[in-house]
Amino acid sequence: MKTTLIKMVMALALFAVSLNLAEAQHEHKKSKHTPKEKAEKVTKKMTKELDLNSDQQSRVMGILENKFEEIHAAKKDGDKEKVKSIKNEIDTELKAILTTEQYDKWVKHKEERKKKHKEKGKHKKHKEHDYE
Repeated sequence: MKTTLIKMVMALALFAVSLNLAEAQHEHKKSKHTPKEKAEKVTKKMTKELDLNSDQQSRVMGILENKFEEIHAAKKDGDKEKVKSIKNEIDTELKAILTTEQYDKWVKHKEERKKKHKEKGKHKKHKEHDYE
């Protein structure tokens, strides 16, 4: 009887530890990249897809790095409207940097990505922007 009880307690403890580890991994995945890393990743992607020149690259990187910092802070505060507003500011600022052709291509890319995400999982909430 004691042996069975000890085994049950050990199994329960092991289960609790595994749940904690799974939650910790989930939290780590959510905050995997810093705003600077995200800005670098998006700038690199835009450079490849839109053939940005060096001036555009540095300007895009500067905007994204600053705005991603603001988004990070707004998300911490749970301010979804602020996040949406910042993302709209990013679009406005990118439009001023990119050529019409580049901007149109970027908008098309975002729409395709949004559509792809909707097809992938209709029950999930989808991002309006390609940032993050």
